[in-house]
Amino acid sequence: VIIIDGVDECTDEKLQQRFLKIIGDAVKDSSFPFRFLICSRPEAHIEDTLDKFKAFILPIDLAKLDDANRDIEKYLVDQFSSIASNRDLDLSWPGREVTQDIIYKSSGNFIFAYVVIKVVGDEDSMPEDQLAIILNLKPPEGVSPFAVLDELYLEIL
Repeated sequence: VIIIDGVDECTDEKLQQRFLKIIGDAVKDSSFPFRFLICSRPEAHIEDTLDKFKAFILPIDLAKLDDANRDIEKYLVDQFSSIASNRDLDLSWPGREVTQDIIYKSSGNFIFAYVVIKVVGDEDSMPEDQLAIILNLKPPEGVSPFAVLDELYLEIL
């Protein structure tokens, strides 16, 4: 098994597609002795390229796995509870609806939840204000599956 991580990190989309096509053509040959585990963000051009080989691949979308969302929910609930306790907020803060909204925006990516907690829990800021900013992030539609995370990073900067 050959593990390839971060295909989306290559700066040239055409090179990414060419690279994946070469691997796809190789695995179509039943005598090819290797298997690949390819990890990447679900960029549209990468998914389009891999779709051409769907008879030979098994895609797994981590964002759709319930376990990821359950882990994110547990983390958020625990961390929000800690922030509420340390900052003298109502212990039910911020509430289930807000937590579910953040889980949705995280798209199964723990890094989003982690960054939210770091920003909201910053001792030099008001948690309610920081959370309101995060909840109002509205990245452009259909640009990237990580558009909300990108928008969060821009807000932090």
